[in-house]
Amino acid sequence: MIYANNAATSWPKPETIKGALLEGLECAGSANRGEELGTQDADTLMNRARTTCAHFLGVSDPSNLMFIPSSTYGLNMIFRGFLKSGDSVIVARGEHNSVLRPLYALQKIGIDLAWTPLTEDGFIDLAELECLLQVGTSEGQPFRAVICCHGSNASGALQPIEDVVMLAHQYGAACISDGAQVAGHVPIDLERIGVDAWVTSGHKGLLGPKGVGLMYLAPHFDLDVTIWGGTGFGDADDLCDDRIRPSCYEPGTEPLPAILGVEAGINWLKNHAEAIAQAGRQGTELRERLSAIPGIRVLGPSIEQPHLPLVSLVAESIPTKIFGATLEKHYNILTRTGMHCSPDANKVLDSYPEGSVRFSLGPFSTAEDVDAIVGAVTEIVSSAQ
Repeated sequence: MIYANNAATSWPKPETIKGALLEGLECAGSANRGEELGTQDADTLMNRARTTCAHFLGVSDPSNLMFIPSSTYGLNMIFRGFLKSGDSVIVARGEHNSVLRPLYALQKIGIDLAWTPLTEDGFIDLAELECLLQVGTSEGQPFRAVICCHGSNASGALQPIEDVVMLAHQYGAACISDGAQVAGHVPIDLERIGVDAWVTSGHKGLLGPKGVGLMYLAPHFDLDVTIWGGTGFGDADDLCDDRIRPSCYEPGTEPLPAILGVEAGINWLKNHAEAIAQAGRQGTELRERLSAIPGIRVLGPSIEQPHLPLVSLVAESIPTKIFGATLEKHYNILTRTGMHCSPDANKVLDSYPEGSVRFSLGPFSTAEDVDAIVGAVTEIVSSAQ
């Protein structure tokens, strides 16, 4: 099988992930749950993993990086813990449903949403963003936040997130970003970028298991606690309102095996930088070669524009689902078809409602995989003409 669905979840996993999961399973205690030896072991492992993840993502103080069940979970925590009734926020078109659905829910309590467009290549329109920010400020109702994904799972566009942050801060707004698609594919220095809140998944580019993600909150960026749980801190009357990081944002028992799996994935990435660079080059080559096939329209960036190792396409004469099923059944190439949980992005990219066929590469993809994908797409399109 040629696996080209790494944007959904990375596969295969490095062999070291299995050992990390076992290390977590063999630890008898849970972090922050007492003073016994097992708990101390769990605390040590958690601190080690947190430090590894923080350094990899450019976070100098590991307590500002929290382990969460998923990107979706973290985004809900951020939106519900930061936004209040009467707040107005700017949302980039084309966001994932993990962003849009909680924001739509918050509209019911009085959150106002304004939309900034994307270019036809899938990038946020910075001029329009600044115009919106100026209007809000001039009318005496400045925006509370700008929400923009770091990289698109529908088009592969790598957004100019530093410019977005700069504009947001210039007009007194925070910047919140979904980084689920970028971590592990491109170098990330969150403190240099200056983003206020950022989340990512553990099981995609970071190569870890499912069920864990990471949430970064800048030192000045506090959330109201919206999920309470037990920890080893405080007493029976402590309502946990002091927001001690990271524990106040990590309620419940930690999934230690999964956390150590993410740590192992990051350590693998640090030791295999060339494999990551190779995936990037292969993604560019695939984008270029697929764009040259008659009857195929590749969505999003050109090869000269910043992009992830992800290529989405539509065929002029073949329904998307049939195209994907043909790739799997006759060529043993596993992709993802549909709207990729981003219907708004498909509207912008003119691929709504069928969506696209998405090929997403990873560090275990090969040059032969690229050749096979290009050959299969060429044959399928030719046979349909």
